[in-house]
Amino acid sequence: SKLGLAEPFRGNAATRHGSASEPLALKAYEEQLQVSVQTHVAFQTLGEDLSESWLGASPDGLLTDGLLEIKCPWNRGSPELMKPWDTPPPYYVPQIQGQMEVFDREYVHLLCYTPNHGCKVFRFERDRAYWENCYNMLASFWWQHVVPARMAKERGFDVDEYAPQESPEETRRRCEMDSYARKIVMDAEVVHKW
Repeated sequence: SKLGLAEPFRGNAATRHGSASEPLALKAYEEQLQVSVQTHVAFQTLGEDLSESWLGASPDGLLTDGLLEIKCPWNRGSPELMKPWDTPPPYYVPQIQGQMEVFDREYVHLLCYTPNHGCKVFRFERDRAYWENCYNMLASFWWQHVVPARMAKERGFDVDEYAPQESPEETRRRCEMDSYARKIVMDAEVVHKW
C-alpha cells in the first residue's frame, strides 16, 4: 500500500494470465495492424515538477502518435471462453485517460485479446475535460489522505483519522464521473477486429 500498512500486491491468477498473454496479444496486434510498437516503456510521472511526481503511468506500448494498452480478460478463471467485449468496461477510462495525459498523446488503442475468440482494438480519444475532473479527485485524495497519513505514520501517530469518508458531494461527483466514463466507452470506435 502507499502507506506501507499492507503487503505489496504480488499478483494473482488473473494478473499472471495477463502477463503471460500480453506478448501474444502484442504480436497479434503488430501483425494485424502492420505496425511496430515500442514496448519497453519506462514509468513516467505527470510532470517534471516534484509536486506532480505522485501520479504516473506506464502503458503497454508507444505508437507513433498514440499509446497501446493491452487487456487479456480473465473471465473468472475461464479466459478460453472469453469473447472480445462489445463495449470496453468503463473502469479502464481513468487509466487510459491518465496515460494520455502523462505521455501527452491524443489517443489510446485499447486491445482486448482473447485466446480463442479473436480480438478487438478500440480507439479512445483524449478527453481533457474528463481528465481534469479525474485529476482533481485523485489530487484531493492524495493530498488530503495519503500524504497526511504518511506523515502521521512516520511520527508514530494513528493514521485512521485520514481514512477517506466520502461526502454527499464527493459521491455525486464520483457518480457523474462514472456516467462520463460510460459515455466515453460508448463513443470508442472499433478500429480493428480479427
